[in-house]
Amino acid sequence: MIKSPLPLTPSASLSVLIPTLDETDSLAQTVEVLLADLGLEITEVLLIVGERTTRPTREVCAWLHAAHGRRVRSIQQSLPLLGGAFRSGIAAATGSQMVLMFADLESDPHAVPDMVAAAKANPGSVISASRWLRRGSFVGYGRSKLVLNFCFQRLCAVASRSRLTDFTYGFRLYPSSILKGTDWQETDHAFVLETILRPLLEHVPVQEVAAVWRSREEGDRRSRFKQYLHYLPTLLRVVTTHARHRRLNRAEFVVPAATR
Repeated sequence: MIKSPLPLTPSASLSVLIPTLDETDSLAQTVEVLLADLGLEITEVLLIVGERTTRPTREVCAWLHAAHGRRVRSIQQSLPLLGGAFRSGIAAATGSQMVLMFADLESDPHAVPDMVAAAKANPGSVISASRWLRRGSFVGYGRSKLVLNFCFQRLCAVASRSRLTDFTYGFRLYPSSILKGTDWQETDHAFVLETILRPLLEHVPVQEVAAVWRSREEGDRRSRFKQYLHYLPTLLRVVTTHARHRRLNRAEFVVPAATR
């Protein structure tokens, strides 16, 4: 079950979660852009490091902490892969709201103010960045990958009976009660799909804002096709589990004929 989100209040605090691997300049730029905008009122930026985080990346994390003090800190992930990194960050975060984003500039830090504004206008909602709301929002993606992405987004929309346009970007703002109050299952990249499907199916309002995706310029690139192979079992599991729970809940309210 998803814990009911708390509305964004004037005293709300914002935690930003950023898993790291082999990014340096893009990581530094992401954090500097975020903290330069005083209107965001960011309480903390959590840089999540794991066994595969490179030494140069760890050095950038240390430099950012030295430059910004307690507002930027590194934490060690306790679970593997991307989803495990986010789950480790969720456990450590203290803000009433959380932004989940990436260190390679594929998630544009300049889009965060729009996400915060949308959260204030839609209290209790998940704010999800979408690459499909405006033309030209995929830069360096590749035509075949774009077609595959579109088809999978449509599959997710049909399976969840939703009008959302982007289920796999993973660049989002959440009320912390949702992320901390849910027993997430995924630890790999499919975590970004699970964390939109489950709130959506539990009728948590989700608002999309337009954002531009740009291919990473440093570090190793990941296989999109392999990611979609991991997404499919997650999509099936989440949708079928939700349907089964709905049937069980309905059955609890059916009165046996012999007792009528």
